[in-house]
Amino acid sequence: MKRINIYLILGIVIVLFFSVMIMFPRLFTDKSPYEIVGVESYKTEEGDYSFRAPAYEPSERFLWGTDDSGRDIFSFIIYGARLTLIIGLSVAFLRFLFGLIIGIRAALGNSFSTLFIDQFNNVFNAIPPLIICLIILSIDYLSALPKTYSIIVFITVMTLVEWARVATFIRDRAEEILEKDFIKSERIIGKSDTAIVFENLLPHMFSELIILFFMEISRVLTLMMQLGIFGIFIGNLKIVADTAAGVIVGKMTSYEPEWAAMLGSSKNYIRVAPWIVLACSSMFFLAVLGFNFMGEGLRMLYQEGNRLFKNKKQFISTIIVIVLLFIAAFGITYQPAVALTMKKETFKDLPQKALVGMESTNKIAEEISERFEILGLIQTKDKYVFPYEIPSYNYVISKQVMVEYNSIIKEIKEVGILSFGSYNVDGEVVDLRETDIIGKDYETESFRNHVAGAFVLLEGDFFDEEGKVFFSQRLIDETDALGVIIAVENINEKNMGIVSLTKPIITVGKSDADTLINKNISIDIETANYGGYGNNIVGQIECPNSTKNTKGVIIGFEYNYINDEIGREQLNTAFDFIESIVANQDRLKRNVVIVFWDGAYDKNLSGLNSYYNEYYYTIKHSLVYIDMTGLYKEEGIQDKITYNSDYITLTKPDSYSIATFLVDELGQSSYEEITLKENYSVFYHKRGIQTLYFGTNGNVRNDKLIKDLSEAIVESLVRIMY
Repeated sequence: MKRINIYLILGIVIVLFFSVMIMFPRLFTDKSPYEIVGVESYKTEEGDYSFRAPAYEPSERFLWGTDDSGRDIFSFIIYGARLTLIIGLSVAFLRFLFGLIIGIRAALGNSFSTLFIDQFNNVFNAIPPLIICLIILSIDYLSALPKTYSIIVFITVMTLVEWARVATFIRDRAEEILEKDFIKSERIIGKSDTAIVFENLLPHMFSELIILFFMEISRVLTLMMQLGIFGIFIGNLKIVADTAAGVIVGKMTSYEPEWAAMLGSSKNYIRVAPWIVLACSSMFFLAVLGFNFMGEGLRMLYQEGNRLFKNKKQFISTIIVIVLLFIAAFGITYQPAVALTMKKETFKDLPQKALVGMESTNKIAEEISERFEILGLIQTKDKYVFPYEIPSYNYVISKQVMVEYNSIIKEIKEVGILSFGSYNVDGEVVDLRETDIIGKDYETESFRNHVAGAFVLLEGDFFDEEGKVFFSQRLIDETDALGVIIAVENINEKNMGIVSLTKPIITVGKSDADTLINKNISIDIETANYGGYGNNIVGQIECPNSTKNTKGVIIGFEYNYINDEIGREQLNTAFDFIESIVANQDRLKRNVVIVFWDGAYDKNLSGLNSYYNEYYYTIKHSLVYIDMTGLYKEEGIQDKITYNSDYITLTKPDSYSIATFLVDELGQSSYEEITLKENYSVFYHKRGIQTLYFGTNGNVRNDKLIKDLSEAIVESLVRIMY
């Protein structure tokens, strides 16, 4: 009766168990390994209130308890299997890859390869690999690296310290096989070294290499566990644990779910919270045991005379399967977000313009709501549309400023408007740019006669927009001036506003201002009045296992425009972005609230202000507001993404990490930092919500930049970061 290979069976079961854990962690737990439970209060039987802090013992709520930071240990272990085991697999694979290439070259007589292996062995036989890893990985710069770079450094160092041992075994075994008579026969008939390696040497060694590969994974995991005990692990962070008596006491921890990290940061809790140490050490024990069983079971199978590979075809097929599994493991660890197509034409037939308070804008709001429903976005407070009251405002239909030069009439093209009324007036321009307009006495007869029946030219460098309007209004009210012209460096060509005085206030460039002095000009401005109500459209995309305490990211778009071509582009881009989030919904780590703001172009009309009175997501669970209302400007020109992170602070690490990730993803050549207008800070100043702004600027349309930004934002939503 054939003996059952119990080691192989147990090894396969354990390895398959961990493989399923890596690929499908949600089969085991619905909790997030990053969620932190802080200090809790409860009422004692005596009626007194009491407080307790993590670590919390195992219970029905926390199957294996929590660690000292309040993270669920069971979910931390489940999600930590992915990073821990893939690092183990990667190091073992690279050790064998280098060992195989250099070891076989040494066996074939390459003196440099032989010297290379021997020198590495001399160094690492004198100093234990663990000590070398501790020395290198304890360097402050390396220990403080972020996750991605930390993984690369760990894999590199752990590969270097022991690849030579693997190469020595392969060299010795290859030399033994190369001395066989059948190899000598192959050389006699003229076979090359390369042909001998692939057709004779590797097939004879591969069974042994597979066995040793599984045992090598166990060695790597053991080394990781030892490093963890010494406080060396992926994403090592030092946080302040106590400041009593003015002494800062640090604590090593990691925000990344990884077994060595938990073991290293919890070893001091073996007496007060033993479940933390037992959980991660048990997983290490089980994993090491499983891979050792696999190796031992395959060794027994090989020693019984059963070849693992009966022919060359089976040998090649096995290699392909292993490589594919290795690639799949990394593919599962990092899955990029579904790319945006930027080709869909969701909105085709649009009104020529859509501004807050217009009937055409209300129709677009209805269409956006319908598309929210089609995409499955959840209503907030049982509705998509949130109306808010707006003040009466004027929209500029046409404007024309003409100046007469020696009987030749010329139009001034670049003109800004600060008073949005309808005007048709002409007269001479008097220059008061050198006059102290703030301290000037407007009641003097000489001054009143000087400006009567004329346009007054003022210097605008010393005032913001409100200051320009204030002093211009005073001048208009207290004198008989026809209006005010302000010389500025940069003209803000607004087309609408709530300020509507009896006389015009315009801005012109400094070069144009010099040509107006003592000239006759005519100002012709026609406006239309709107008012009533604006409409914000809100929809929510929920992440898997969403609860009332799930953090949310708010993303704001604009749906107003004065050109249907630009309107079509901005709405189609927004919905390409939204559809990409929906396509990744099962991978989201946080809820996403999509808001289309009405009137976002003017702080007095913007729906952003209404959020102060009626919020669409719980304030304390609002992680960050990402403002994308500036992606498409009226002129439709851009060559860089502009951003502002003044309202992102280190006190909120989640939102700070999102901001840092997005800027890093875009690349320095693709963005520039700008200063924001005050209306963009309403979320931060009035509701305390971290705010990140993105817009466009430049002179060449670049849809690729907008696509890259959208993909980066989607990627930030499906990843958990520090």
